[in-house]
Amino acid sequence: MTPRTGAGGAAVLFAALFPAACLQTVMLPPPPQAGGTGGGSADDGGNPGGGGAGDRDGGLDHSTICNNPNTSLAIRRPWPSIVVAVDHTNSMISNRLGGNDSKLEAVASALKARLNKYGPVVRFGYVEFPGMSRSCSNMTSACCVSAVTQPAANTENGIISTLDQCNPLSQGCGLGDTAPTAQMLRDVGDAYNELLANTNPVDQEWRSILLLTDGEPGCPLGSSSSDPCMQATSEIARLNIQGITTSVVAVGDVPGDLDTHGANKCLNSMANVSGVVRSTVSPFYFPVMTESQLGNTLTSIITEAVCHLELLDLPADRDRTTIQLGMSNSSGGTTTVTVPRDTSHTNGWDYEKTADTKVVFYGAACGNFIDTILTGGLQRVRVQGCPVPPAH
Repeated sequence: MTPRTGAGGAAVLFAALFPAACLQTVMLPPPPQAGGTGGGSADDGGNPGGGGAGDRDGGLDHSTICNNPNTSLAIRRPWPSIVVAVDHTNSMISNRLGGNDSKLEAVASALKARLNKYGPVVRFGYVEFPGMSRSCSNMTSACCVSAVTQPAANTENGIISTLDQCNPLSQGCGLGDTAPTAQMLRDVGDAYNELLANTNPVDQEWRSILLLTDGEPGCPLGSSSSDPCMQATSEIARLNIQGITTSVVAVGDVPGDLDTHGANKCLNSMANVSGVVRSTVSPFYFPVMTESQLGNTLTSIITEAVCHLELLDLPADRDRTTIQLGMSNSSGGTTTVTVPRDTSHTNGWDYEKTADTKVVFYGAACGNFIDTILTGGLQRVRVQGCPVPPAH
């Protein structure tokens, strides 16, 4: 995957009293059990959206590092927001995805497993298109979009309940032959902008849409006669400029040719301006042909959004930076594991392309990082980047 370009306790890795660019040691609280509304900051040990002030240094020892223990430096892990957008057209219900389940049933099953697992570290939102809406008293118009569930802490159970309510033989699935993709994207953008206006901007730094569809857009915006594909592509590009990326997942066979016509070309164009592309070569969207591929793709997209750390100051020596994770062991103590830097982005960490203050975990290192957070086993994170001692 090529990286993007463009409330709760686990959202922050707390500040510790160590010198800037030398050593930062951070204590992580357990995964959040409930959302909050108030807020401290990374500097004071509070939790954005968590409503608490907290202990500034997390109860750490104040060992002398780099001969100066008294300079504070905060590190935090941004808590991403992901709105899951699910295509509910007839083709998602009537066609299979490499097994006995319909595409929509396969999507629902894969989503429920990942909502259950990653809900504590991701703010999930949800929308269906077409779908029931306050503006649509019935499904006589297939260009309706459901109300957007705004991304927030602890939404996963409500989204799972919505997924369970969908019966492919009832109106609850929002049956229709055309997808109002552009209108859905605009509605999700409006929901994100409303959140941005009413919450701490720090909580809205990593915003994205996970779009699952099996065809091209079919409904123009409003009464417009413009091409629905061009409109959806323009909406995705506009959202990307605002810092909201879109992962385009094509579920099953997609008609048309990547370069000339049909849904294949349209989805490729949408993904190319989305801020997250599968590869630097076509197709830029994420094609999934089996339930296994679908599950693996969803896991990859979600975990890539989670595996980030932000260093609030530049390391003094970026090429000598090391990252260590302190994890609980079976003896009740803490085992320190050094995560290697890996510029091939296979298994380890590296700086983001956009800034040396942003770090990403890749491969098994990303999976281990998330798993230890979810199980409460991650006790601390150390990032060390001291300058080379002078020669004597």
